[in-house]
Amino acid sequence: FVDVKGAYDSIHIPTLIRRLQDLNVPDVFYNYIYNLFHVRSLHFTSPSGSECIRSSYRGLPQGSCLSPIIFNVYMFPISKSLLSHYYSCLFYADDIVVFSINKSLDRAIFRLNSALSSLNNKLSSAFFEVAPDKSQFMIFTRKRYVDFPPVYINNKSIVPSNTITYLGLILDPKLRWVPHFNYLKRIISKWSNLLRASRHLVERAPIFTIISI
Repeated sequence: FVDVKGAYDSIHIPTLIRRLQDLNVPDVFYNYIYNLFHVRSLHFTSPSGSECIRSSYRGLPQGSCLSPIIFNVYMFPISKSLLSHYYSCLFYADDIVVFSINKSLDRAIFRLNSALSSLNNKLSSAFFEVAPDKSQFMIFTRKRYVDFPPVYINNKSIVPSNTITYLGLILDPKLRWVPHFNYLKRIISKWSNLLRASRHLVERAPIFTIISI
């Protein structure tokens, strides 16, 4: 599970335009994208009321409905170049997962390290920087391993994790989903306690108020 530092803020606009051109996007569209993103004015206001304006020449505005689509276009050549029979890469916006399946743990980790090295080079060439301290890895197995080869990215080892949250799911090494179910139980318990405490208010509230809630 690879973490990229400031993924949306690191988009290199000229590289983005070249990738749009490689996809045979109409000139009108990529010119629009260039004019929209290549220079942006950032307005800052301090608590004391002072203001300043800075210009940004890279990155995509987070919160924009267009940014995830443009980001996927930017990442497409990277994901396409990492196709292999020995490992797989999943890209969901800036959430990147690299995994290898093998009966031999040593061989799986060797292939994983090879994939991570290639991924790091591809990301660096696209003006991204990997954060090894925020990246995670997990061995999905029913067996218990005490000693296993380290996993590296950017020449730094990644600490193994007991649980990893990915796209809202809490994964565990044996895929028994106990941590995720416990999390759901806590959420349900919190909301059920809230509904129980506000039951007398709901009984007295008009029907349109309940519907709006």
